Parts: sequence; C-alpha cells; structure tokens
Amino acid sequence: MLALVLVGGQHDPLNLLMGWLIGSVFSGIAITAVGGPVWLALHVAGLRRAWHAALVGALTAMLIFVGAQTYGFGMFEMPAIDGRTLLFRWLSALATSALLAAIAAGIAALMWRIAYRRRTD
Repeated sequence: MLALVLVGGQHDPLNLLMGWLIGSVFSGIAITAVGGPVWLALHVAGLRRAWHAALVGALTAMLIFVGAQTYGFGMFEMPAIDGRTLLFRWLSALATSALLAAIAAGIAALMWRIAYRRRTD
C-alpha cells in the first residue's frame, strides 16, 4: 500500500505513514479472512508442510487477483472489447497474478515457519 501511495504522487510523511498503517491493517484482515479457513482445513487434514502453505498462498492469491482483473473470470459485465484485447487482458492478468502469487507463496512459507517452529524452553 505504501508503494501505491508513493506512486500516486504523495510525498507527505504523514500521508505515507497513514497509507502504510491502513494497508497493513487491511492486508492482515484479508490474509486472515481468506487464508485462515483454508489453512485451518489443511491443518486438520494433516497437510502441514511448508510446500502446502506455499501452494495455498500461491493458489489463493492467483485466484483472487486473476478474478479481480478479469471481471470475475468473465462472469460480470465487461466493457465491449474484441477477442484479441480480451486475450491480452487474460495474459496480463495471469502474468501479474503469477508475480503476486510467488510473493504470496513466500509469505505463506514464512508464516508456516513461524507457526510450526519448535518450542525451545
């Protein structure tokens, strides 16, 4: 969120701080609301390895971001565009979402590492 505020032309430190804080809070809420139930289901099913967490993070992010960029996978009304433009919209959505999915996989693996670390008492 901070990067988006910076790209948007804001340079006031207070606005940057507020953008960072709001982005952090809403990111935390989104991760908990979307990833929490899936992670709980995997935990109960015994799928508790790092690659399970990374896969869930990547797939969840991929689905959310591709759906957001393609008008709900084409289920919602889209502006009138030709077939070639639609193809490039989908390719762009897949490419940008893959980048975000890779980041989400890394975050999920890090969260897994923290959640399943061994206790040292």
